[in-house]
Amino acid sequence: MDSTKETSFTLLYPECSMNSTIRFLPLQPNYRSENLITVSFQNTSQSKIAYFPSKGVKIFFYDDKNLKWLDINNNMQYSTYPDPYVVVGPFSDISSYRSVVLSPDIVDKSIVEIRVAIIGYIYEGGVVTDNCVGAYIDLKP
Repeated sequence: MDSTKETSFTLLYPECSMNSTIRFLPLQPNYRSENLITVSFQNTSQSKIAYFPSKGVKIFFYDDKNLKWLDINNNMQYSTYPDPYVVVGPFSDISSYRSVVLSPDIVDKSIVEIRVAIIGYIYEGGVVTDNCVGAYIDLKP
C-alpha cells in the first residue's frame, strides 16, 4: 500500500480506531448490482456500537494528482426512526452483524477503486459516547 495514501486517510479520522472494533466481512461475489453495492461488517468488541447511517457511511476515492481522499456522494437515503443511529450488538450477539447498501454517485468513469468507511461510536448505558471506532474496505465500484 502507498503510505502517502494511507496517511492521508488516517488524517480524515485521527481520533478513530480503524479496522479493530469493526471489521468488514469478505465481499460476496454479487456485492454489486447495477449501481448498488452491499457490504457487511461485524462488531468484534464486547461493547455495543452506534453508527449514524446518514453521516457514518462514507464513500471515497483517492485523487492521485492532489494526494488526498475525496468524498463520493452516496445516493442512498437511510431511515433510522425513531433514533438517528443504529445500534450494533457486541461480538457475542447475532446483532453484531450488519449490512449496508450504498449507491455511489460516480460520474468519473476513470475511478476504478473506492473506499467505503463505516464510522461509529461506543454505545454504553443507552448513550452514544465520543469513543470513535470504524472500518474501511477498498473495492471496485
